[in-house]
Amino acid sequence: MDDKLKNSFDGTQFRLACHWLVTIACFWLDAGENIGRQQNLRSAA
Repeated sequence: MDDKLKNSFDGTQFRLACHWLVTIACFWLDAGENIGRQQNLRSAA
């Protein structure tokens, strides 16, 4: 395989992995904030 082609393929895989990691991290942070908000409402009520 040509090195240039291999490097661009690895870069694409890397970008895809980063994109998924960021998406999952944002999802978990949002979920955690929502759970925390519900617990705060419950303790305040």
